[in-house]
Amino acid sequence: MHMNKDIVSSIALLALGAIYSVYSLQYKIGDIIYAPGSGAFPLLIGILLMLLSAVLLFLSVKKQRAIKERAAKEAHKFHLNKAFWLTCIGLLIYTFVMPLIGFFLATVILNFYLIRVLGGKGWLVPLVISLALGGLLYWLFGMMLKIPVPTFGI
Repeated sequence: MHMNKDIVSSIALLALGAIYSVYSLQYKIGDIIYAPGSGAFPLLIGILLMLLSAVLLFLSVKKQRAIKERAAKEAHKFHLNKAFWLTCIGLLIYTFVMPLIGFFLATVILNFYLIRVLGGKGWLVPLVISLALGGLLYWLFGMMLKIPVPTFGI
């Protein structure tokens, strides 16, 4: 985790406040309200420094988390935007290529491309899924429903 300057300074000030408070205990504290001793004021300053440092630390960590979440959302938006346009390009190419190479081959290639663009890992699983889906669609439309699908040929 990258620590920004506010986090580092708040930790340093927290430690300084703790050290200051511990050393102030060497002096007589007395009754802080009615008869404070020579160590009462330094003790209060040390405690106040620790409290304010803790607040700064909390707010800094909260701010840094918000910045990281916002950056993650932006990266996710960019990925979705990129995937959207790559999908559109793939579909556009599919419409022009399908009459040339046929429904089955074009569908297998498109499905493989889309699986990879949308985050599919590896080569074997996307290829098997693409072949199975292409075969299923060809069987459904070409064989069962008797809807003519473009076949290979220019």
